[in-house]
Amino acid sequence: MNQISQSSTEKDRQFVLDFVENAFNRHDMASIDRFYARDLRQHNQQVPQGSEGFKQYFGGFFQRFPDSRTTIDHIVA
Repeated sequence: MNQISQSSTEKDRQFVLDFVENAFNRHDMASIDRFYARDLRQHNQQVPQGSEGFKQYFGGFFQRFPDSRTTIDHIVA
């Protein structure tokens, strides 16, 4: 693996870790716009479209389960 690939892989890995920490562990819905496009296409018919749909769905989830946390055991890239 060359240096460029390692750097890119590490950036991708950190992006995923940052997303999980902010969205799923801090429940910071304001951070979602850094991770999702506003025009995100949802494939779950029960979730509104776009990043606002993600915020709405998981915002309600976190209200019902305020102590929820997500742990990543392994990342494969």
